[in-house]
Amino acid sequence: MATKTITVSDLSGVTDGVETISFALAGQAYTLDLTAKEREEFLKAFERYTAVATPAAHTRGASKPKAEKSGPTQAQLMREWAKANGVELPAKGVVPKEVRAQYREAMAKDGDATASAPQVEVKATPAPVAPPAKQAPAKAAPAKAVAPKETSASK
Repeated sequence: MATKTITVSDLSGVTDGVETISFALAGQAYTLDLTAKEREEFLKAFERYTAVATPAAHTRGASKPKAEKSGPTQAQLMREWAKANGVELPAKGVVPKEVRAQYREAMAKDGDATASAPQVEVKATPAPVAPPAKQAPAKAAPAKAVAPKETSASK
C-alpha cells in the first residue's frame, strides 16, 4: 500500500508549495514547514543579523546534501576580490567579518546588489514520515486452575 505525505505550512495551514527549512538559534536546532512566501519573510526578518554574523562550522556527524556546482561560492568571490584589492586573507577557512564587510561595501558601491544581501543557508528537507504503528496481538491471560466445587451429589 502506498503512503502519501502532505506537508502543511506551520503558519498558514496551506499545503501547496510547502518546504521544510532547518535553522538553529541559541544552540537549539529547529525545523519549520513554510510556503515560499513565508520562507522569504522569515529570511528577510533575519537579514539584519545574518549580514554581520559569522557562519558556524558544521557539527560533527551532521550530513549536508551535496549541491550541484553552479559557479563560484560567495567565499570564493570574496577571496578573488580580496586578492585583486590587496586585502590579506587566509586561503582556507571562514572569511573574517571585516573582509566580508569590506567586500559588501565595495560591491554596493559597484552596484552589485547581490553582494550586499546576506547569505543564509536554508536546507529544504522532506517532511519526516512516521512509520506505520505496529500493534502487537493482544495476549490472552493465562487460564486459572480452579478446583471443582463439591456438590452434595459428589459426596
